[in-house]
Amino acid sequence: MYLVIDPKDDTYVFTREDPRLDGCQAAVMEDIELEGPEQVYGWRPGDPDREPYLGRSPHIPTQFRIFDSSYDCQLAGFEPLGKQFVTVQRWRQYVERTASTS
Repeated sequence: MYLVIDPKDDTYVFTREDPRLDGCQAAVMEDIELEGPEQVYGWRPGDPDREPYLGRSPHIPTQFRIFDSSYDCQLAGFEPLGKQFVTVQRWRQYVERTASTS
């Protein structure tokens, strides 16, 4: 898995395929591990009990986990990164999605 932190808004973008193949010019991190439900569409924004939250392992900088809440993230001892993340197969899917919401 790959990770790009979108320089426009600091969104963590996890992709299964190399973003550079789709013309991504931002820094790309390789060999990323992402644990947890990758499709978080079941969560309702604003629900404090179940709002997806991204954390990074303090011991393995390439290991990330999706938690149900910031509380769960902190309880697990992960570095809290926030709610601004997305998982896609390819970088171009993210680009198309953000272009359609602009």
